Amino acid sequence: MDADAQDAQSRTGERRSTSLYTPPTVMRLLDAVADGLNLSQACIAAGIGRRTMYDWQKKYPRLLKRLEEAREQARQKALATIKRFGETDYKAAAEFFASEFSSRLHARKHRDRSCYERRRCRRGLRF
Repeated sequence: MDADAQDAQSRTGERRSTSLYTPPTVMRLLDAVADGLNLSQACIAAGIGRRTMYDWQKKYPRLLKRLEEAREQARQKALATIKRFGETDYKAAAEFFASEFSSRLHARKHRDRSCYERRRCRRGLRF
């Protein structure tokens, strides 16, 4: 039994049979997120509603950490795929470079600009 499920059981004193928060359901949710699905799609794959997932995040704080870990797994899988194809395709290599270093390059690019210019850039406006 999952640690969060044990917490729920100890709070209520008995195990509720109507709860959807079971280890298989949580694993389906986490696996779907790790495969790259967004939260709405992952909820559908796990057979739960989005509201249920948000309620679980409040009730079981460990779930939020596990979802973040699953998102990071998805990001790592995607980057590994892009990197693998980048060995033969320059566009994939450029995408890998942009995804890994874009925030640092963006900050350096705008370091010397005025406050007005930085605001326009954040909004996606041209100069």
